[in-house]
Amino acid sequence: MKPLNLIRIIPAEGSVKEKIEIFLNGQKYPLSSSGSLACLIESLKINPKQIAVALNEEVVLRSTLETTFLKNGDRIDILRAVAGG
Repeated sequence: MKPLNLIRIIPAEGSVKEKIEIFLNGQKYPLSSSGSLACLIESLKINPKQIAVALNEEVVLRSTLETTFLKNGDRIDILRAVAGG
């Protein structure tokens, strides 16, 4: 699978840009470098107001997406609300 190119990469303090691999909704995703959850969501063209995000089985508040940085092996689950009956 081709690595995603993240937009507006802001490396965590002391981090080095390197290729990492995360698990997105249970599937391996290689990334060209680490970045924030907000960068990942933006690169996937997802509206952050329409989803819930969990990082390593912990809910991530929308207000912290910009300051929550991805690390190798992180497990991200993105859930969308679906209306219906």
